[in-house]
Amino acid sequence: MHAAIDYRVAQAGARPRDAHEIEEAARAALAAHSHFRGRAGNFELLVVEEALVVSGAVPTFYLKQLLQSILSGVEGVERVRNHVAVINPQGVSIVPRFVHRWDLIEGRSNESCTPNQN
Repeated sequence: MHAAIDYRVAQAGARPRDAHEIEEAARAALAAHSHFRGRAGNFELLVVEEALVVSGAVPTFYLKQLLQSILSGVEGVERVRNHVAVINPQGVSIVPRFVHRWDLIEGRSNESCTPNQN
């Protein structure tokens, strides 16, 4: 899902910064956070028309919101345009792929279900 979310961030008294400084400060804020340490380089950060635009991908909506929250707190950021995609690393469904064995349901076998190796 690539829904762009645009939030205004109140920055009372924040000193003006140029685009490059804001982008670097945003990357540093991500790199300092435990959820994104070592992964800050996976996101594109760019100041466009007075907004910090972030793009990339994360595995959960929680991380998308957390990323936005971190970036919103960066000094000089007035708006965050969140173009981060939420992509489950295991495919479209979060349900594990198990071999369907109807005979297990009916009690015909004592074999356990195993993950599909395909």
